[in-house]
Amino acid sequence: MYIDTNIILRAILNDHKTLSPKAQKFFRLAKKRKTKLNTTDLVIGEIFWVLESKKIEPKLSRKKAADIILSFVNLPRKINEEVINFLVEKGSDPEFGGRSVNRAIQDKIENLVARKIVSGETLPGSKIEIKKEELL
Repeated sequence: MYIDTNIILRAILNDHKTLSPKAQKFFRLAKKRKTKLNTTDLVIGEIFWVLESKKIEPKLSRKKAADIILSFVNLPRKINEEVINFLVEKGSDPEFGGRSVNRAIQDKIENLVARKIVSGETLPGSKIEIKKEELL
């Protein structure tokens, strides 16, 4: 099942009387593997853009938001906060919103992972740790 930005934000922020509990219940079912969730890096980028642009981030650290998002989509949660901050800062563009973060993820993370796979440094599907220095 595909999930969009609004569903994830309602669950993270718990800011809507009726929709937030429904979104949280939906994600609890997904964690129990009763439904499989899919999203795109554009949606994830848009979530961080909303958190930043609405000045919500001071209440909810970027790392905590990333942990929550990744747990929803069943991805590994070993996140380097420097990398998250770097991507959000590189992708901050009020004119283009979440698309800018999406481009930063594609340009920095996806290219780095592809280089590591092509060079044989890592195998497809394996966990890798990404450091900010590798993205510069």
